[in-house]
Amino acid sequence: ALLFCLACGVVASAPLLFADLVPRSAVLATVIALLVIFLARAVATRSILPRTAVDWPNLLMLLLIPVGLWASADLTASWPVVYRMVACLAVFYGMAGLARSRWMNYLPWALLLLGAMIVHIIRPLGLPGLRKRGDFWKIAVVALFVMMLTVLIRPN
Repeated sequence: ALLFCLACGVVASAPLLFADLVPRSAVLATVIALLVIFLARAVATRSILPRTAVDWPNLLMLLLIPVGLWASADLTASWPVVYRMVACLAVFYGMAGLARSRWMNYLPWALLLLGAMIVHIIRPLGLPGLRKRGDFWKIAVVALFVMMLTVLIRPN
């Protein structure tokens, strides 16, 4: 489940979210790679997608893409939006595949800490000891300290 999530996130992130800046051949290769990843998951788990409550709205959104492209005045501006939608759906279903796994205990905290470090690099948080952009590593050190303290208190 974690491998599926990472594959969807890594493959879909850069080429599809920044589709207007990446060559079209890289975008098409990314879409094909996502199809291969989802088919590999289907072979391994006997289901193409993990079941969620928003499967039907997502399907309807995907079915409306050709209508939106048909009505679009400028296809060069519309295709990057379609690629972003595909990237968001790939990341969503990658995370949905983790819903009943043990990784969901740790992944939200890891994403929260990673997000705090990225925000601190972009704009320093201004907390004591975190006044410069180069201090983002201190967030990871505090997280490791808290994790070790938790292991000492609750060894199992």
